[in-house]
Amino acid sequence: MNQVATTIEQSKEILKLGVPADTADMYWWSTNDKDYLYTGKCSDPNGIPAWSVYALMDLFPFRCNLHKYPDFGGDFVYRFEAYCIHSQTAYSNPFDAIISKMPILLKECKKQKAEEKILKELNII
Repeated sequence: MNQVATTIEQSKEILKLGVPADTADMYWWSTNDKDYLYTGKCSDPNGIPAWSVYALMDLFPFRCNLHKYPDFGGDFVYRFEAYCIHSQTAYSNPFDAIISKMPILLKECKKQKAEEKILKELNII
């Protein structure tokens, strides 16, 4: 597994969910022939935010777990769990495992009054 950040497509999906771009810890910069991944915050409007696994899990104010299990073919599969969800679905990479559960987790965040302050800081609500 060589993926260190969300792909451009995954990043666009996360942004559509309402996650603020400034929570990303990396960004994509595209030229005519190639895409480049940089660490840090992007100040250029043409850059596309990208998140590491750590940055994605850090979006949520509650405990999250990412489990890695050996697969029958010699590879690994990933399952993402938070206190409100327990996934039985296995994904081939950790980014897909987390992103697949983000809509549920974002809704759960909005329900919790105790976490309202954090959500306002993230501009999710």
